[in-house]
Amino acid sequence: MVLYQVAHVSTSYSQCWTEILYNGSILDAVYLDFSKAFDSVPHKRLLIKLQSYGVDGKVLQWIQSFLSDRRQKVYVSGAGSSWSYVTSGVPQVLFVCYINDMPEVVKSMI
Repeated sequence: MVLYQVAHVSTSYSQCWTEILYNGSILDAVYLDFSKAFDSVPHKRLLIKLQSYGVDGKVLQWIQSFLSDRRQKVYVSGAGSSWSYVTSGVPQVLFVCYINDMPEVVKSMI
């Protein structure tokens, strides 16, 4: 599995991009909003994708155990909701595994 590097756009990137454009070169950029993305990864689909990457055995079992039977409840002003099962949402490292194939499956329409 190849993990692609993800970088945040910062002032240094903006300065570099400004120089590229100032010199008459072409610059392509894609902005994606992942602000809620960690919370929306479906556990079953993630496990299938991890298997396709070759993750198996005890490692896959450990991840499945970590994601399975998770429950949460919410408290607001001292009042709590009932317990609900969590079927989506993952830590960042699992999110990166989930989106890792984006460069291969998303094709440019330009």
